[in-house]
Amino acid sequence: MFGLPDADDEHVVAAAVVGGAGLIVTENLKDFPAALLPYGMAVSHPNEFLFGSVQIDTSGAARAIGRLAARSGRFGPQMTFDDVLDALQRRYGADDCVRMLQIGPRL
Repeated sequence: MFGLPDADDEHVVAAAVVGGAGLIVTENLKDFPAALLPYGMAVSHPNEFLFGSVQIDTSGAARAIGRLAARSGRFGPQMTFDDVLDALQRRYGADDCVRMLQIGPRL
């Protein structure tokens, strides 16, 4: 179909095409070479995507983190804004995003 290095990933690109997505977010960058993706489609590492999203709208990202913290506790531990940032940093290595959110507005 698309000739990806791993044929088991073909469905991901097909779903992106059918869904009209312009971006595939994955840690598996090596199996989604830009040259084999349909025109106008790109691939991004989750941390790159997160950083770009926070950079574009830091206030919106802070609001989303606040909402995540406010909803927590129902199926796991209650978390604060800073707990969510800590999880982003520890679990996902999102250091740059966390720094941006720590110095940005908290709404």
